[in-house]
Order: sequence, then C-alpha cells, then structure tokens
Amino acid sequence: MNHCGCGRIVARCVSLLPLVAAACMPATKAAEAPAVPPPYQANFTYKSPPTGQPVDVTLGILDPQFGEDASLYSKQSNPIVKNMLSSLDASVGELLVAKGFKTTGPYASLNDMTFPEKKAADLVLYPQVNFKAEVIYGPPHAAPPSAATEKKGTNLLEGLPFITPKNDAKPGTPGTATPQVCDAKLSVSGSVVFVVAEPESGAKMMNKVLKVDEADQTFAAQPCPGPGNTEWTREVNDAWAKAHEVLFQSSMKALDSYVNAEELQGFKSQSKELRDKKAY
Repeated sequence: MNHCGCGRIVARCVSLLPLVAAACMPATKAAEAPAVPPPYQANFTYKSPPTGQPVDVTLGILDPQFGEDASLYSKQSNPIVKNMLSSLDASVGELLVAKGFKTTGPYASLNDMTFPEKKAADLVLYPQVNFKAEVIYGPPHAAPPSAATEKKGTNLLEGLPFITPKNDAKPGTPGTATPQVCDAKLSVSGSVVFVVAEPESGAKMMNKVLKVDEADQTFAAQPCPGPGNTEWTREVNDAWAKAHEVLFQSSMKALDSYVNAEELQGFKSQSKELRDKKAY
C-alpha cells in the first residue's frame, strides 16, 4: 500500500476545507447608511393642573386676534403656523377651565358674539398676536467649495413671507461659472398681548404684554428661492418649527401666570358697574 499517496490526498482535502467553508458561509451585508431622522415635531400642547376650586366668573373666549403687523403672518398656509395658532386657541380655553372658570366660545371675534352671548359672559379674554416670523433670503452669491449644494427641501414655502433677492443674477442659467446660493435668516419679533375686556362695550380691563423677540438665526449657503425652488432645507424647516414651539410654550406659560382668580373677580365687579351705568 502506498501510504505516501494517501497522505498527499488527505493533505489536499484538508487544504480545501477553508475554501468549502467560505463558500457555504452567507454573504455579508453591505453597511447600511444611517437612518435620516424625521423632521422636528414642535410641541404645541400645554397642560395646567386643575385647581379643584370653582371661580364664579364666566369668560367668553375669543380666537387669537391679530395686530396690523401680524395680519399677513396670520394668513399663511404654512402647516406649522396654522397648527400653532389652532393649538393656542384651544389651549387658552383648557387652561381657564383647569383654573376653575366657566367659559363660553370660542368666538371668532367680539363682533361675532350675539347680544345674549355677551350678556351671559362676565368678561371676554383673548390673546392679541402682534408678532411675525419670517425667513429672509439675501442676494445670490457663489457657493463656497465646502457648501452642501445638494440640500433637499422638506417643507413647501407656498404662502410664507420670504423676501426674494432683488438681483439680476439668476442661479442655474447658462454661463454661470459656479453654483449660486443664498444666505437665509430666520427672524421672530413682536409681542403677544393678553386682553380681558367687558363684553358689551369692549372696554379693556387687563392688557398684559409678553415680548417674544428672539435672536436671529442665520443659515449659510441655502438654495435660493424662486420658481424652480419652493422648498426649505431640513435645517431651516426644523429651526422654524422650534421657533414656533418657543412662541407657543412661552405664551401659554405667561398666560398661566397672568390669570388670577381674585383679579378676574374684581374685573367682573367693574364690568357689572359699566353695564349698570350703560343701562341708565
């Protein structure tokens, strides 16, 4: 028997084992790209713990009213703005009920209340919005080498107040040597005024102001707005959502601290005096 020949065969079989094992192993998956986080979801909820103490004051609740500077802002179709204003409207009534007040409404405005509705309410309360938020774009300029020129938008700009740069340069036209971008600025300024008034005459009993000015936020090398681009980048869209969350939360916290049962009971007495004088 040729033992040497058998030895060579065994050695050859042993040397093939790693290859066979490798062929039987499942193919390794390519590394997956990290998941892109969803857009920032602003928190437009505010809860005030119930006091458990009823207050003998009936408040007519009006929708947020808008000053002249905020009228255009209030008519935006932007979903974040609409959501914030709707939540502010609902949360004011919820806060007052939690504090023990009886409420009616909400009503679109004082003029939309009928005479019986005004008679049934001791006072009316509403937030008057005098602030505006806007994204302002600067003139187009050459994109720096490090700029991320392929940023994708996440939120349509339709109905939003932005200033289109007054510049003859048109990004993307033939002959443009380098890609054109615009620097953007998010600006928030103004105030929210919480008003308590006598329903029939509209005479104001309380007029407390909350300033809502915020430091401007700047975003370099953004896609310029125009017919071919109606979207914000993720960073601008998220900053817009966070700014409105701050507006909502700070407004509700201020109202929570302003509303005082004893003070409003005093306003109720003053309101009754005004009505009695008007009757004469």
